[in-house]
Amino acid sequence: MKNGRMDSGRRVYIYFTQENAMNLISCGKDKATKLFRELDKDGIDLIERKKQGQGRPTRIYVKNFILPPEPGQPQPEQVPPPPAPQTAVFPLLDGVYTRGRGCDRMELS
Repeated sequence: MKNGRMDSGRRVYIYFTQENAMNLISCGKDKATKLFRELDKDGIDLIERKKQGQGRPTRIYVKNFILPPEPGQPQPEQVPPPPAPQTAVFPLLDGVYTRGRGCDRMELS
């Protein structure tokens, strides 16, 4: 871990204060409090906040929100990647053609 922010249980945490949130998204204290509550166990439970004591910032643990599929549940389909884009040739005026994706012009003989 680069910054060494790991607790005794080897869980990674960040410090992101309410003032940081207020400055980052240009909102007031009430809105920042509401957003943190929404992310915490009172809302969608994506983070866990641990208070550190007087004058020290709260530790924020980001939870693992990608759950493995339960046994017996169908696996999600593997969607194949989209095909590579094709270069199309479009006619213009006086026998000059252009290709899509880059618009390079070429003369036809």
